[in-house]
Amino acid sequence: MAPLPPLLPGEPWLRALLSRCSSHAHLAQAHASLLRRGLDQSSPHLFLSACTALGLPLYALSVFSLSPHPHPLSFPLALKAAASLSDRHVTPQLHCHVILSGLSPDLHVSSALLLAYSSSSLPSALQLFDEIPHPDPVCWNTITAAHARRGYMDRAQSLFDRMPRPNVVSWTTLISGYARSGAPAAALAAFRHMQAQPGLRPDTVSVLAAVSACAKLGDLRSGICLHRYALRGELFRSVPLTNALIDMYAKCGSVTTAMEVFEAMPERSVVTWTTMIAGLARHGLGEEAVAVFERMEREGPAPNSVTRLAVLAGCSHGGLVEAGRRVFEATTAPTVEHYGCMVDVLSRAGLLREARELIEGMPFEGNAAVWGSLLAGARSGGDEELGAFALGKLTEVEPENCGNYSLMSDIYAGQGRWGQVGMMRKMIRDGGLRKTPGGSSVEVDGLVYEFTSRCSSHPELEGIMNTLAHLSAHLKEMVMGDAQFFS
Repeated sequence: MAPLPPLLPGEPWLRALLSRCSSHAHLAQAHASLLRRGLDQSSPHLFLSACTALGLPLYALSVFSLSPHPHPLSFPLALKAAASLSDRHVTPQLHCHVILSGLSPDLHVSSALLLAYSSSSLPSALQLFDEIPHPDPVCWNTITAAHARRGYMDRAQSLFDRMPRPNVVSWTTLISGYARSGAPAAALAAFRHMQAQPGLRPDTVSVLAAVSACAKLGDLRSGICLHRYALRGELFRSVPLTNALIDMYAKCGSVTTAMEVFEAMPERSVVTWTTMIAGLARHGLGEEAVAVFERMEREGPAPNSVTRLAVLAGCSHGGLVEAGRRVFEATTAPTVEHYGCMVDVLSRAGLLREARELIEGMPFEGNAAVWGSLLAGARSGGDEELGAFALGKLTEVEPENCGNYSLMSDIYAGQGRWGQVGMMRKMIRDGGLRKTPGGSSVEVDGLVYEFTSRCSSHPELEGIMNTLAHLSAHLKEMVMGDAQFFS
């Protein structure tokens, strides 16, 4: 065997070698070359960095474990790999290694250790945080984000309030946490508070979280202000933020503006196209959704499974059976969600037999969406037998859903079978089932008010009810007047 060519000592050649590695196979080849030359312990932290950059945490930890005397810079990288695994056994072992190496006081190592514990054991992360004598902003943000990710927003807010000097990352963590945990109003309030802080400018991530909150609230006015802020700060170049703006405009009812934002984008991702298609579908613009989908097939990236779900929803709302068939048949390995959408397309069009045959030919068990679509179609078509069949399946997968029994009751009522209607109502009553209250929101003078059915806690409820009664009486007078005019 020919002798191996020598390699120059030092880090530059290793940096150059690792910079050319773009896959697991490339990295393994480089590692094998180093092992054959006995150079595998030459700056191992650089190799660990390459492993984490390529998303190979197990490989990184295996390389770390082979180092008899790890470089101090190797510990944060190994802990970063452990954090991505969320393995509650690996981090304590690395923690012991840190203590034995005498690196516990190092703030960079402590920050990495805190991140690793935050992904696997929140109590251990809190204990470690309390033991750090002077936590830096990275430590504060890490422990706050760990609580926000889990939805513990009261604790996250408490930690945030204790921070000596919250930075942009701190505020973004809080805003994103509120937006994800179903508190969009609190997310927007935090964003406005951030804007009032001297020396702080919201970045792309914080604006994106605030835009998402506007979408959930239906707060178009605040959404427009955020859009203007993004344009002034040149944040509009961010594709994810622009995707969020399209979603916000569509959910707030301004589909035309959503389309204008979409058309103005110089670069569009799969998410961009999917968001636009879903926005059109949500407003019943099935033909427009299909047109954008067909344009995507010609101009854009290849549609993924979520894109096909969105366009199938548009076909369902628009009664576009043939377009739905074409999309469904072109879907590789359709999931139960795709079958559910196609069943809905067929059921809404009155093709109940074909819908049932599609369900019976599925390679897996139907879920609530599939059987619910069939039951809704049976109600529209007045098919008592098919409705009873669908209800039987639904009682197996979601027996506590009151709406299913109500749909079946409507079918019986349409057939004049009042005894069966009474039986459905008795099943609802005896089972202690309650329909989930409906909800809505309305924006008045920049404030968003939320209302739910049977809720009587609004401070202006009496005035609202009086106004509704007045409007109702006024409408009745108008109707009576019209009837007399045309008689």
